[in-house]
Amino acid sequence: MRTTWHEKSEYELLEIPEDASLEEVKKAYLLQVKAWHPDKFPPEYAAEAHDRFKAIREAYDILSDPALRKRLDMSLGVDSAASGTKPTTLQFPKKEQRLPEAWKAMAKWAKDEDRLTPKDRYFAFQVGDQYLEKGRALSDRQLRWALSLWDQAARDGFSPAEYL
Repeated sequence: MRTTWHEKSEYELLEIPEDASLEEVKKAYLLQVKAWHPDKFPPEYAAEAHDRFKAIREAYDILSDPALRKRLDMSLGVDSAASGTKPTTLQFPKKEQRLPEAWKAMAKWAKDEDRLTPKDRYFAFQVGDQYLEKGRALSDRQLRWALSLWDQAARDGFSPAEYL
């Protein structure tokens, strides 16, 4: 299955390995910015190029900040020398699933719409607050639970874009 650039991790957007140094991150960022600058594209493609350009900038902002990179590595299950995180066999496949605000929004949506069990709603909030925002690692079991909650909420009509 082929993924679009919207679904790629920050490392994939900059086309660098997960153990890249800060210097490598900067070089990759500069190359990507040159390649995807919206002014280089005809008007009909400029909007798409602008979105990708913005995503590249956000990826650089995260990867160049040690604290943000550590949180990202934890959510991706990366064993990075820079972050010192422990790997996990699973990871959040979608970018919005790596945002603490999305999980908190899902918990609020589930309460407002009377979806999920109270225990599931509490866990969804905890994923955003305790795990992603405060940098605690999820166990494989917790990650599987979180992903199943996300899928169930999506089937029931939750859209993180509406809440972020």
